[in-house]
Amino acid sequence: MITFDDYAAKVRDLVDGTAQKKGYNDTGAEGKNQLMDFVETHCPGHGLGEIIYKAVRYGRKLNDEDLLKIGAWAFLLYRRHFDMSPVSRTEVGRIDHGPSGDAG
Repeated sequence: MITFDDYAAKVRDLVDGTAQKKGYNDTGAEGKNQLMDFVETHCPGHGLGEIIYKAVRYGRKLNDEDLLKIGAWAFLLYRRHFDMSPVSRTEVGRIDHGPSGDAG
């Protein structure tokens, strides 16, 4: 049986090792992630889109790697949430949901 610690270790490996190998981030899970900052500043909502994409793909293919990637993206967004000032959270991170501004 897999434990939360097992899952967290695999997510950490994605955020640390895989991201570094691909050149996304060379400071590890605890360091500053300049690529994430750039992507979320210039493409607000990209991280949420990645999570949705991975969830839909998991539903089709049942590849457990997608669940790990969802966890990695969720961590990056969670950390970024606390790294931003309250003003930045409402101005930079807002996603346009169309003319009404209502997501549903």
